[in-house]
Amino acid sequence: MKTNSNEFLALITGAAIGTIVAILYAPEKGVDTRRKIADSANTALDAVSRAAEELKRKAEVAIEEGKGTLESRLSSLIDNAHHKPVELIELLEAKLAVLKKKAEQKEKSAKQNNNPSSVNVN
Repeated sequence: MKTNSNEFLALITGAAIGTIVAILYAPEKGVDTRRKIADSANTALDAVSRAAEELKRKAEVAIEEGKGTLESRLSSLIDNAHHKPVELIELLEAKLAVLKKKAEQKEKSAKQNNNPSSVNVN
């Protein structure tokens, strides 16, 4: 999934750069050139926004699938573990820690995405 998104982003970036270079070297008025650059930037921004929404949707699907898997594994474990309560508690604590960490990361990411002045270095 990440490779596809990187390739898509590279394609969009290359197209935007190529369009801007072509427009800058075209013999037109400055007003027309600026308008074309703005149009190209808006088109690229729209494409990136669509790609981000698609990645978000795919992540949500993956999370939901993971929840279903976790719930089924826990249900199976509970059914088979009446004599192993300590192991069950340890597994639940480990899963809870993982879920808390993911929730913190998601919250941090949401804060960064909602704050346009922040810069994501990743």
